[in-house]
Amino acid sequence: MTKREHTRPTNFTVNVPLCSLSAEADKYEHTFGKTELYSTGNEIWDEWLGGGFGKEGSYELVIVFGDSGVGKSTVAMQMVKESVIKGVPQAWMILEDSLVDTNLRFRKMFPSMEEANKAISQEVKLDNGMTIQSPLLMSREVVSDEYNLDDLYDWIKLRIDMGIHLFLFDHLQFAFDNSQEVTEIKTNERQRKFLKRIEDLMVATNSTIIIVSHTNKDKSMTGMDRIYGASAIKQTATKVLEVARVSSGKGDNIVYNPAYVRMYCHKNRHVKIDPNGIGSKWLYLKRDPVGFGFCGATTVLTASMEDGYEINA
Repeated sequence: MTKREHTRPTNFTVNVPLCSLSAEADKYEHTFGKTELYSTGNEIWDEWLGGGFGKEGSYELVIVFGDSGVGKSTVAMQMVKESVIKGVPQAWMILEDSLVDTNLRFRKMFPSMEEANKAISQEVKLDNGMTIQSPLLMSREVVSDEYNLDDLYDWIKLRIDMGIHLFLFDHLQFAFDNSQEVTEIKTNERQRKFLKRIEDLMVATNSTIIIVSHTNKDKSMTGMDRIYGASAIKQTATKVLEVARVSSGKGDNIVYNPAYVRMYCHKNRHVKIDPNGIGSKWLYLKRDPVGFGFCGATTVLTASMEDGYEINA
């Protein structure tokens, strides 16, 4: 076996005294253990997330996972809805659904056509002076043409260069299944390397990304082991949120569980976080029917506690 040559990093000999970081750290002392940069628009949901998601002067890589059809994309869009209303510049990579369907799905989350159009039509000014209407969507031409994972990475980086620091990526498996790399590297290893590059990019630019992920087909797996490429997720994610759908006296509803949170200061309620699987408490996301115009009836998620939502893991 040929020994792999290793090139030492040019900054390998540079030392960083801990005390040299104090001035920078003091700027963000008030946010330590909190992720309050972006709000879901619901106080209870924010509380379960550690204040919301995204961290001032830092980064977040949030994974939303669950079985097919449980409402992962709905939960992910609901998370960024309040940021859209507030005019926070953001970009979405919706790789599987059509852009028209994405538009309809998101607007159905609003109680009226007027509110939906106002939210997505407002002009948002970026740091470079450019004005956009947020969110920006990846063109379907990018997805329909032959692309590789470097192209997806570059698309995100270019938007960061524009001054956008909030991203929604739906969904991860589509990116790998349809990329055109000619490689013998296994999917899990490709996923690990890609997510590490995304993590490094988020860290370097103080950006936040929400990534939707499917589960493995192996039904014997539990908790985060069910995530497609789970080892890569555990290595990079700052939050992992499991979405499920259960039928009970409350009807057929979406429930959400923080399966893993790297840094979490919960103020009022104890939430059991099980790094190897499902916690005992789930947040109950009530499906409130709304409807307007040609879109007809749909649902909006509203969070409530009701002493948590107990299910059997």
